[in-house]
Amino acid sequence: MLSIDELLTAAYSIRPVLSDLLDADTARQVDEQLATLLGQLDSPEPNLRSVAQGVRTLLQAHPPTKAWLEEFATTHTTTRSAKGVNSFEGLPGSPALQRATAYRCPVCGHTEYQEVNEAVPLCPIHLVSLVRA
Repeated sequence: MLSIDELLTAAYSIRPVLSDLLDADTARQVDEQLATLLGQLDSPEPNLRSVAQGVRTLLQAHPPTKAWLEEFATTHTTTRSAKGVNSFEGLPGSPALQRATAYRCPVCGHTEYQEVNEAVPLCPIHLVSLVRA
């Protein structure tokens, strides 16, 4: 079963190929109806569920567009967990911020900050290794 977002994507995706799927008059009528449905998305508070249901009903009313929608569903569905909720997996590693380490020149006091696992910098004036502050 397609989600609301997938049905709206299908509505935009099928419009260029309607003339290949249906006769000219029917393709024009379906395109106009899709344009009307998708135009409702521009309202201040669009009812996405209603628009998606209208798209589903319209595309299932014609055997060629129904077959196209079924093919679209098999190739364009999002990954879902067992409960049917879109899954999310965070980036690996700790999300906590890491403090930068301060390094100072022992001669003039020039200070630079380095992140973890970066080489100890040299003082740009004296060309000596900076020491941890």
